Amino acid sequence: MWWATSYSPSLTPQSPRSWATCTKAHTCWPKGALRPLIETFTQPGAIVLDPFAGSGSTCVAAQACGRRWIGIELMEQYHAAGLRRLYAHRDTRAA
Repeated sequence: MWWATSYSPSLTPQSPRSWATCTKAHTCWPKGALRPLIETFTQPGAIVLDPFAGSGSTCVAAQACGRRWIGIELMEQYHAAGLRRLYAHRDTRAA
């Protein structure tokens, strides 16, 4: 299955507003789109590897599915956005 992402030329590392939230990043996937893939192709407790983690969508979805995850991201802006998203997800699960 091939999934196309939209690219917006206005979202560049030079525009700090574009990294503020996941919805502004062109690599952001809705958790609902990733969960069926993770649940279909992995077992509970498995490790999901995302070598281009971006805003952390795959990691959040893996965690929500009861999978462990490894996310790799080189761009500092995406890394920071992903961490915020993961911490927010962890806090909502603990509440």
